[in-house]
Amino acid sequence: MIAMDKDEFRDFAVDIMGGDTAAAASLGYDVSSAVVDHVIKSLPELGVERMTWKRGAPGSEFVVWMERESPREDALVLADMLRVAVATVPRPRCVTIEVGRVVRVHDRRDQKKWTAVAVHVKSPLTGERVVLYTTETT
Repeated sequence: MIAMDKDEFRDFAVDIMGGDTAAAASLGYDVSSAVVDHVIKSLPELGVERMTWKRGAPGSEFVVWMERESPREDALVLADMLRVAVATVPRPRCVTIEVGRVVRVHDRRDQKKWTAVAVHVKSPLTGERVVLYTTETT
């Protein structure tokens, strides 16, 4: 399974990304993280702020979220727009993109809170990253 996933990442880097990443993939280097970064950059902007969260990254332990109670309509509309948009994002088969629930995010460093739509990007080789699309800040 892992070998097949590495092949998918290599093929994606060579066929879709090109450049330095394709060259590294052709020489057998692990390009899984670069490919997932590319997939995340390919997610739609939709005119709102977004933040990428990865477990274990510096500062990640300060950001927590839970499902938002009674989300506003603009957040629900954004979630629907994301569901449609992510379906067309090119990616290796082993990379999944799931639009999650509307969440309430709390950054404990500066006590900021905001409402966001969580988009989960997962692969067996890179784990999970979450892109939070902000809809409301307090």
